[in-house]
Amino acid sequence: MGEAARSNMKRKEPYYFDCVVFQVEDALYKLPKSYFSRSSVFATIFTLPSGEKDVEGTDDKPFVLHGVSEVDFESFLMVMYPMPFTEFNLTLQQWTSVLKLSTMWEFTDIRNGAIRELSKAEMKMGPVEKIECGRKFEMKEWLLDGLVELVVRPESITDEEAERLGWKTAAKLLRLREQQLKLPRSPAPGEICKVCDGNGDDGLTTLCKYCNGYGSGVSGFTPQSPQPNFSEVVQVEFRTEL
Repeated sequence: MGEAARSNMKRKEPYYFDCVVFQVEDALYKLPKSYFSRSSVFATIFTLPSGEKDVEGTDDKPFVLHGVSEVDFESFLMVMYPMPFTEFNLTLQQWTSVLKLSTMWEFTDIRNGAIRELSKAEMKMGPVEKIECGRKFEMKEWLLDGLVELVVRPESITDEEAERLGWKTAAKLLRLREQQLKLPRSPAPGEICKVCDGNGDDGLTTLCKYCNGYGSGVSGFTPQSPQPNFSEVVQVEFRTEL
């Protein structure tokens, strides 16, 4: 085909891709520019006059994505460019990478999708991870959930968790846990309420609504007063963050 004939050919959008080359660490990625143009961050970069750009997005002069790891970037690309007729099942860490980059580059739809996936129970996001992600990505719901979980769970906060949270946050949580432990509790199986611990006409110990069996001589407990709303307690303690 001659050059004149080619000049009369029309370019079929959106299937005529204008590609851009990115450098992430020591790897190059050649990708359709239009996908990245959906981000206000990249749209601004791509529309800068050529004289104001240090790079061209080619193999020789790629766009260098500073501060981005190959692992994070490839997790992000799995969502942006899913393989046809296949389901991708990203791990917790991979979805966290997607959330990180979509937040940084203002890909709202991808960010919302990552939030939905990470919020699923099967992701098993731990309380410390919820707090870290809640702070980093402005997800106050995750932040609150993680803080409450650390207050009410049976296991205490470990040294490793305290280091990740920051000692000031850990100290607040430990204080709230101590307050919770001082609250009157519900009975363990076989315990008898010491408030109503007395013999009825039938010679058996009188039961309150907390007791689950007759008996005597069993160490008692104090009936539990209504539990405080730990969500509200945490919100008061961490009001500057929530």
